[in-house]
Amino acid sequence: MTIIEVPFIVTDIVLVDVVDFSLLSDEQQFGAAIMFTNTLHETVSALCAAGFREPSEIVIGFIPTGDGFYVILNPLIAGYGPFLALSLRSAILRDGRATGIGLAGVRCAVHLGTAVPFPDVNQQKNFVGTGLNTCARFLSDPNTRPAFEAFAGDTSFMVISDQALANFEKSYPTKNAESWFGANQWRVGDATTITDKHKIQHAVRPFEASRLAAIAPHLPSNWQERAKSPSRTGSPPSGGHRGGRTP
Repeated sequence: MTIIEVPFIVTDIVLVDVVDFSLLSDEQQFGAAIMFTNTLHETVSALCAAGFREPSEIVIGFIPTGDGFYVILNPLIAGYGPFLALSLRSAILRDGRATGIGLAGVRCAVHLGTAVPFPDVNQQKNFVGTGLNTCARFLSDPNTRPAFEAFAGDTSFMVISDQALANFEKSYPTKNAESWFGANQWRVGDATTITDKHKIQHAVRPFEASRLAAIAPHLPSNWQERAKSPSRTGSPPSGGHRGGRTP
């Protein structure tokens, strides 16, 4: 039996999803898809410039999903995921208004999990992995959406897994930036259990901050420790890795 060495990484995965994208007209979907691409690259480039970082130091992959996209972060910056999600939501909502595209909302999920790079049929870098699958589950349960929307105040809610939140709090301790967190109304809600279509349960929490947030990346507090093992930030979950990135 041949054993295949899977080149997995453990890092932050951000999923950005447009509410009711399939209900948009062809013209609106086309305009939204172009806007996503431009806004994503412009936002990441601007944030990296503000933080004196190269884009590859922050993001190692973008994966379009049709009604949104995944962003795979560099493991060395894992923990920055919530800040990037807030920044992307702000930028997409802003550009959606500016271009006149009727977006019903933009919701995001952040998870710390596994991603496996591979060359796709176009010989472009792509990713599969359980981390991507799990991240998608956070936005797929209609029973939890009313509570998340109530926490956010509208349909543009954001959720984070307990794994990602714990790593965020370790990487960017709030005690080091109390004034920023207070000024930007940072808050995290109670844990909610999501049961996916496979009857697997996931603990996630809604989180919020200013809709004007644009947080430049800076190195996490434990980056030197990570640099000793740059391809991973932790151990893979038991049970191996399954391919596929769609819910």
